[in-house]
Amino acid sequence: MNSQVCVDASFVIKLGIPEAGSDQVEDLWRGWYHVGREIVAPHLLHCKITSVICNAIYRSRITPEEGLQILERLLALPVRLIAAERLHITACKMAIELGQPAAYDAHYLALAQNLGCELWTGDRRLYQAVRERMPWVRLIQEA
Repeated sequence: MNSQVCVDASFVIKLGIPEAGSDQVEDLWRGWYHVGREIVAPHLLHCKITSVICNAIYRSRITPEEGLQILERLLALPVRLIAAERLHITACKMAIELGQPAAYDAHYLALAQNLGCELWTGDRRLYQAVRERMPWVRLIQEA
């Protein structure tokens, strides 16, 4: 098994905002830390997390103060952000192949594929779209 594991924003946000699947995410995170797995993501992770936090504030799920505290914690997590050469090109090709209107999610797929590691997501639609072709994509089980 590859010592790296790729995570997307829907996974990481569950470490900051309690929601369905948060317990599993916390267990996985602790387990990975314990065995020394390196957690990786494309550079857009922090932008996506920031956007989700702002949306949660806008929708009054959390207060602005809570949102900023959560954002500080999530941005400080030990995730290695990778700007792989040609990642944008690969992500665009994947998005086209998968019939996706945007390439954000495809960046995570492309990075995990390039590194030969699992991608963990909380995004059921993404998982459903790729599970047959990309068995290394894992979905958080919502309790």
